[in-house]
Amino acid sequence: MKPFTDGEFIKECLNEFADQCCPDKKQLIQQVSLSATTVMRRVESISKNIHTQLLEKTSCFSFCSLALDGSKDICDVEQLAIWIRGVDENFNITEELLSLRSMHGRTRGIDIFEEFLKIVSENNIPALKLSGISTDGAPSMLSTGTGFKGQVLRWLTEISWCHCIIHQEALCAKTLGLENVMKLIVDVWLSRGVVLKRVWELRDEISSFLASKGKKVPEFEDTNWISDFAFLLDMTTHLNILNSTLQGKNKLIHELYATIRSFEMKLALFKLQLKNNNFSHFPALKSQDSTDGNKYADIISNLQENFDTRFGDFRSQQQSFEIFAQPFSFDPQYAPQELQLELIDLQSSIDLKADFKDVGVISFYKTLPSDIYRAILKHARRIASLFGSTYTCEAFFSKMKYIKNKYRTNLTDDHLQDVLRISSTDMKPNIDGILIQQQKQYQPSH
Repeated sequence: MKPFTDGEFIKECLNEFADQCCPDKKQLIQQVSLSATTVMRRVESISKNIHTQLLEKTSCFSFCSLALDGSKDICDVEQLAIWIRGVDENFNITEELLSLRSMHGRTRGIDIFEEFLKIVSENNIPALKLSGISTDGAPSMLSTGTGFKGQVLRWLTEISWCHCIIHQEALCAKTLGLENVMKLIVDVWLSRGVVLKRVWELRDEISSFLASKGKKVPEFEDTNWISDFAFLLDMTTHLNILNSTLQGKNKLIHELYATIRSFEMKLALFKLQLKNNNFSHFPALKSQDSTDGNKYADIISNLQENFDTRFGDFRSQQQSFEIFAQPFSFDPQYAPQELQLELIDLQSSIDLKADFKDVGVISFYKTLPSDIYRAILKHARRIASLFGSTYTCEAFFSKMKYIKNKYRTNLTDDHLQDVLRISSTDMKPNIDGILIQQQKQYQPSH
């Protein structure tokens, strides 16, 4: 992720080292080319090799899904990242960058869709293998009319659509309200990260300091405001834990949804306890005297409604998730017809039930006989291939902002993709193969 010109600096360092430690080897170092052009070509070769390996894997996928997200770079160019998650016949899961496209023109839903179709075609991804798509919450992505979502659903009517679960959780968190608390805290502290916890811990010191400067803050003396502050701190802590749990690469979609369902059950408990002035799970609020829990139970109720509304994409697939994650306890009569008989056979096997308890869900499906449980395995591969969030895209863009910074604005679109592919891949480039290919290119013709 360093500039291509750093190779020349490294060579200077190697020369200095050779002068001091091994003068007899200096000639070998001189033969090593580390010019900016050479480094650039090596980066291109490694990126191409990784992409070739990815295409070999995609040709073997039983199902795959795509995650799309966009972000502007330092030059104000919209960069569209498309990640692919695929599952092969043996339940080997691959999650890699498929393409990074620079959108120099308009970024309407139709523009994104046209670029999307080009990428799918260029990478030879059959439409029948596409199991799902996950996107961020931009209007150009989610509009069912002229937006990207609408275009895709008219092209592939049966595809699973998922609005990033992490993005939806963040939108739900905004319904907490209490802006009167948050505005003052941010004005005092300037940063929202761990601001609530820090200000809460130092509230007396901050109040005294501001008073000594002639800037007394009356809210710090208001018991109702302090109670609101305490509740916001406790609830934000719960939401931050949820957000952290949802993040990460290679997460199975049913696990993400289970995390959301778990939090919804916690909200129900919080609401019931707050109505009874039980602050067991709200330590900051518990420290305040004469607090009316009903006020905060109403806020929890609004949060519940928001969670219930926003996760419809996931709720519509709950049955599929349960069959995938709990094949031995799901009632076959409620399963799709093509799975019913195989589920009965599966649930009747004592040995397979014991195996399921001993290994993870993916490991279990890897060992399931394909000649007997063909439909169940097909269903499992489809679910395992689904993206539940655009986390990989968002983490990817953090790298992009570091790589294409104000000192590297001349980095071309292709080289930006090359560097980001190398820095984000889980694959190992075939260096020996790259060297052999280069030797063939530079061999003189006879």
